[in-house]
Amino acid sequence: MISGLVVKGNGGFNTPWSWHLAPESIIVADVSIELCDGTPDMIEANVDAWIAGPRRFCPWSAVVVDRRPYVPTVAQAQGR
Repeated sequence: MISGLVVKGNGGFNTPWSWHLAPESIIVADVSIELCDGTPDMIEANVDAWIAGPRRFCPWSAVVVDRRPYVPTVAQAQGR
């Protein structure tokens, strides 16, 4: 399953949501704790709580539909 840290903003790729998974934090795991399971609309309704609480989102029912290379922004490349 996919797992990553929830951050605000759609990241330029997670439309229509107001959040995304930080690309550098994404991992693929065989198992994860139930605390991070959920659905995108659950995150949308509680973005601040997810960032303050579990932080990591690992939707057990997710299916990867597209994969694109991670290209950091200038600010990310400069560590900002």
